[in-house]
Amino acid sequence: MSGKSPELLALEQCLPKTVEFLSGGIVDLRWFGGKLIESDLITRQAVDAALERQGGMEKASQLMKAVVTQVTFDDACFARFLNILRSEGALKALGKKFTDAYKKHGGSTEHTEQQSAHTPQAPSDAATVFAEFIEYLRDEYDSLSPTPHETEIWFARCRYIKLALLEGEALKTQHDNEYFDIVLKGHIELAMEKGKKVPLELKDIFSKCKTPKDGRKLLVFEGPPGIGKSTLVLHICHNWEQKKLFSEFKWVIRVPLRDEAIQNASCLADIIHHIIPARSEEEARAIARVIIESLGSEGLLLFDGWDEHSHRKTFLAELVRNPKRFGLDLCTIVVTTRPVAADELRRLATSRIEIMGFGNEEREEFFREALAGYEKKLEELFEHLKKHPLISGSAYVPLVAAFLVDIVRTPGLSLPVTLHGMYVEIILCNVLRETTKSSPELDICIRNIN
Repeated sequence: MSGKSPELLALEQCLPKTVEFLSGGIVDLRWFGGKLIESDLITRQAVDAALERQGGMEKASQLMKAVVTQVTFDDACFARFLNILRSEGALKALGKKFTDAYKKHGGSTEHTEQQSAHTPQAPSDAATVFAEFIEYLRDEYDSLSPTPHETEIWFARCRYIKLALLEGEALKTQHDNEYFDIVLKGHIELAMEKGKKVPLELKDIFSKCKTPKDGRKLLVFEGPPGIGKSTLVLHICHNWEQKKLFSEFKWVIRVPLRDEAIQNASCLADIIHHIIPARSEEEARAIARVIIESLGSEGLLLFDGWDEHSHRKTFLAELVRNPKRFGLDLCTIVVTTRPVAADELRRLATSRIEIMGFGNEEREEFFREALAGYEKKLEELFEHLKKHPLISGSAYVPLVAAFLVDIVRTPGLSLPVTLHGMYVEIILCNVLRETTKSSPELDICIRNIN
C-alpha cells in the first residue's frame, strides 16, 4: 500500500488528462483558478503564479501541481473539488473520471454526492443562448461601417479590389524587388501576370480554396497597409448578415487582434464574452461549448490583424497554429496580415489570398461611382492623375483612392502632386468635415497645417 488517501490517488491518476483538458481553451483558467481559491483548495498567490506562465499547458500544469502539493486531501476537500467540476458543463466528464478513480481506490462517494446536490448548473438551454448570440452578431454586422460617413464608398472599394489566390508551392512565395517595384507603380495587372497569380472573385473566396484531407482550412489574407484587409473582413461579415453571400456558415465571428482585451484571451469563451459583454461568463462558456461540440464545421473565424498582436504563446496564436487542440479544426479560419508578419502564416496556410488593390480599370470605375454627380471634378481628377504618375500609381491602394475622393468632394482643397501634399490635404479634409463654421482657431489650424 502506498499510504496515500483514495482522494490523492484519484487526483494523481487523473492529473495528466485534467491538465490536457484544461489547456484546451474550453474552460477559462482564470475562472477555474478562482473556483479553487473560493473552495480553499489553493491560495491566490499560487493561482497568480500559475497564470503568469506562457501557454495554456504550462498554466494548467502549474494550477494542478499547486492543488496536488498544497492540499491535504480528505473526503470534504475532494467533494469541494468535484463541485467545481460539476459547476461547469464542459468539466462534467472529468468529474466522472475522478469519481470512478476515487471508487477504484476504495473511497466512498456518499459525502461527495451529498455535496453535489447544491452544485450550480450551466445554462439549461445553451442552444437558446447561442441563437441569441447569433442574432446579436447579425445586428452588429448590419450596422458595420469603418467611418460614420460615405458607407456607399466603403462598399464600392470592396467591389473593385482585385484578389489573387495562391496554393501549393506558391503559398511560400517570396516576391523579389522587381515585383514590388511593379506593384508600387500601380501596375497591378502586370504584377498578377508576373507573379502567376490566379484571379479570385469575392463570392468564390471560400468555395475555390482547397480543403486538405484533415478538413483543416486556414486562409491567409495578405496585403500592405490600406489595401483593404480589414475592410474586406467587414464586407464578408456584412454580406453574411444580409444573406447575400457565405450562407454556408451558420456563424461568423470577427476577432480584431489589435484589441488588447482580445490579445489577452485565454479561451474561446473569453473572446465571446468580450464581443458581447452583456452576457455572463457562464453563458459565454455555454456558447463556446455549442460551437466546439456541434457547430465547429459550420463556422467562420475572422482574425483581423495578425501583424498587430504580439506573437507570444498566447491562446490566439496557439489556436491559429493548432486549431485541433481546441476543438476548432473543422471550422474555417481566416487571418489577415501585412506581408512583413506573414512568414509563419504562409507555412501554416492551406490557401493564401493576396489583396492586390485596384487595377487601372477598377480604379477608374471606383472613381466614377464614388464621384457620381461631380462630373467636372472627375474629369479634372483623371487629367491630374495623367500628369502625376506617382499619385496615380499610389491610388492602386484603395485607402489612397478614397483619400482622393474625399479631397475632390471637399470644397477649398487642392489635388496633391506629392504624397506629402496628399496627407496634408486629407488632414485638412477631416478638420473641415468636423467643423461647421469658420473661426479664428480654425484659420490658425489650417495655416499651421499648410
